[in-house]
Amino acid sequence: MGWLVITCLAIVVPVSTLLVWTDPGSPRSLSGRLTAAWRTSAETLRLGAAGGTPLRLVLSALLGLVALLCVSTLVGVITTGLAERLAELSRGRSTVLEQGHVLVLGWSDQVTTVVGELVAAQSPRRPQVIVVLADRDKAEMEQVLTARVGPAVRTRIICRSGPASDPDVLALVSPRAASTVLVLPSTEPTADAGVLRVLLALRAVLGEGADGPPVLAAVRDDRYRAPARLAAGPRGTVLETDLVTARL
Repeated sequence: MGWLVITCLAIVVPVSTLLVWTDPGSPRSLSGRLTAAWRTSAETLRLGAAGGTPLRLVLSALLGLVALLCVSTLVGVITTGLAERLAELSRGRSTVLEQGHVLVLGWSDQVTTVVGELVAAQSPRRPQVIVVLADRDKAEMEQVLTARVGPAVRTRIICRSGPASDPDVLALVSPRAASTVLVLPSTEPTADAGVLRVLLALRAVLGEGADGPPVLAAVRDDRYRAPARLAAGPRGTVLETDLVTARL
């Protein structure tokens, strides 16, 4: 958009100045002519507004056409930007600006159970926000949660799409501002290895040390509990899958 403004000004201002300087009735003083040039630049959409010689008529028409071209291009740029932004929102790639939300990383059949328990345990006096990040379609996740969890009173569920093992994607859901982070395994055979990758990415985003929200992770195979504890760091707690729902 910056190059468009510069291009328009590079054409409009010189042509407007030329129109003023070639007008026999323009002010004699420099300040008056500059004011007239500014006024002419502001009226560039008036096709053929300037009278006089054929050259002035051509310059005036050219000025108006350039202005129309610039305005139409500007509208196209703005429309494209809005369309891209709306597409980004629909894909679930926008940044979460919440504070104190519960962050759920990963997707499996347990997600609906966990989210349902969080909604049921919510105090009616305090609203709650639950953010779910998984490498699935945003609309699909919202549809599944709405169908299985039902209407959430005073609880807002936000879904974001992307791999939770990517620190850049993970930063979009503001894990530092979360009250609790839950890492759930998927249904794939390598689900526990995926939990380890998510914990390492989460540690890279949150940094070292015990500062930050508590992290609760679940693994399917007990052999992964020790590596998962190391990956989670001092703020993390690792449980077996069967214990997650009971612990919540």
